[in-house]
Amino acid sequence: MKAFMMAMALMVFAGSAVAADKPNFSGIWKMDPAKSAYGQVPPPELFVRRIEHAEPMITIVEEQRGVGTTPETSRKMKTDGTPTVETINGAALKLTAVWEGSTLFAQTAIESFGVAFKDRMSLSADGKTLTSVVKIDSAQGAVELKIVFERQ
Repeated sequence: MKAFMMAMALMVFAGSAVAADKPNFSGIWKMDPAKSAYGQVPPPELFVRRIEHAEPMITIVEEQRGVGTTPETSRKMKTDGTPTVETINGAALKLTAVWEGSTLFAQTAIESFGVAFKDRMSLSADGKTLTSVVKIDSAQGAVELKIVFERQ
């Protein structure tokens, strides 16, 4: 019985250590245009990301202003790789997210439009900067963006 209790304690401790490696992205984040790289794509005038993160769920609400942007979008997904399906403006979105070490890899596929967003989110050591490297695949080709957000 004593060996069983020790084994259980070790499993709980090991699980806590793994959870500690996963950053919490909760907060309000505003894009820093000087540190971001949009390449040939015009950056939005404003980009704010509001995140609620409580493992294994993450909700990301994005507000963007600028040419060709959608004013506000929201996505909610599980970080354990379990697919989630949402409908926005009549289009089905397939959402998945998994951890790659301390980086969260979130995918959004809009199959009816033939578009996929692959977002790798990481947090700076001091927790003040959120970096998203986003690859957008579509029939027109692929583009990669680096979006740097500062905690508000």
